[in-house]
Amino acid sequence: MRLPADSIGRLARFTAVGLAAMAAYVIAVTVLARAGLQPAWLASGAAYALAAVWSYVGHRRFSFRSGAAHSVAGPRFVAATAAGQALAVAVPALLTDAGGLPQLVSTAAVCLVCPAASFLLNSRFVFPDRPAAQETP
Repeated sequence: MRLPADSIGRLARFTAVGLAAMAAYVIAVTVLARAGLQPAWLASGAAYALAAVWSYVGHRRFSFRSGAAHSVAGPRFVAATAAGQALAVAVPALLTDAGGLPQLVSTAAVCLVCPAASFLLNSRFVFPDRPAAQETP
């Protein structure tokens, strides 16, 4: 099965924005943890919220090139981000706080699980495909 060129382009743009957001998350969670913000789930949740700001702007304008009104896309993005944040809190709570694994393990797990969930939610719910006539550059 071949993906259409526009789907490949969207996935590539999503990946670029996501990598930048992931870098912001990793930096923020590391700084917060080293500053003593504990337990690990709290640092992860705070860092995820900080990275979400970049994600909304980047995904709306670049990844999905959405012309959806902020009044529609914004609340949907908040809901999708809340789902991702729940994962970003649950994973370290289970792996690090309860499981005793190093925080680096739970950070890596968040960096794998959350982007997949985010792409599905953003592409299907927040910024769904619209006819080309409604697209904005």
